Amino acid sequence: LLKHLETGEGCYLMQRHGVMAAVLRIQRFYSKYPNHNASILLSVLTVMARLLDCNYTRSLLLEPSTPNAENADPEGITTAAFSIAHCHMNSRAHMDAALRCLAQCCRSEPCRALIIHRNYVPYTIQGAKPFLYDRSIARNMLRLLNWLST
Repeated sequence: LLKHLETGEGCYLMQRHGVMAAVLRIQRFYSKYPNHNASILLSVLTVMARLLDCNYTRSLLLEPSTPNAENADPEGITTAAFSIAHCHMNSRAHMDAALRCLAQCCRSEPCRALIIHRNYVPYTIQGAKPFLYDRSIARNMLRLLNWLST
């Protein structure tokens, strides 16, 4: 799956086949047992991050008003990324991937409003504090705050 998500065409193909909906279902199922399935939830975040990094699939997944956006679920994607980050605050890899997803989500107005409305920012800052020495986490945290402020 990750091999397909390395190119824009692969991301488009995976989005057309509903991979994000499947990944969100996997996250919901395994969120009941977060400590036993940390590697599966990290894989979920990795797939979400790759789909959100692609300019084409990001708009289809986060903007319900976009044509051909029948799989758009900005609330589900944002909630899933935050939920995994909140459950695995002690894991650098989980926080990095979750912040990357949330930063990409902030580029969309519905997700930005949801993050502000649900007050996710203080929790993400608190979860990222122990790992701010890591450049990737610091960069993603700054991106998240930058996109939220614009």
